Amino acid sequence: MISNVICNSAKQGLIPQREYFDKDIANSDNTNGYYIIESNDFVYNPRKSADAPYGPISSYQYPEAGIVSPLYLCFRAKREINLLYFEWYFRSSAWHRYIYMSGDSGARHDRVSIKDDVFFAMPINVPSAKEQERISLFLDAIERRI
Repeated sequence: MISNVICNSAKQGLIPQREYFDKDIANSDNTNGYYIIESNDFVYNPRKSADAPYGPISSYQYPEAGIVSPLYLCFRAKREINLLYFEWYFRSSAWHRYIYMSGDSGARHDRVSIKDDVFFAMPINVPSAKEQERISLFLDAIERRI
């Protein structure tokens, strides 16, 4: 049984729930239906915030599997996509317009409502593998300098 409950924070990314809230919120009695995530999986949290106006999409970087709320959308990059490029893509605002145009306005103003199949139909500009690597390394270098 996996007991490593993960939350997706706009500022901190995917982190153990215990670290984020300083206590356990979920437990074995209320984690039925939670999704299992593994290293390099991506998780979309549709909750809006000042730091993530369309919700954060973060990659999971822990070696041990974790579980996340069924309110999140989980996915893996296809093999032809450089994981670091994908991370940078979702840290940018390049995908925001698609979510804005394709999401449903619901009763909850603090959450994006988008169907899974609509989310997965999101067009993503995927350059050649070499260009993905160059872009990722360039952005990493800039981030290290900041």
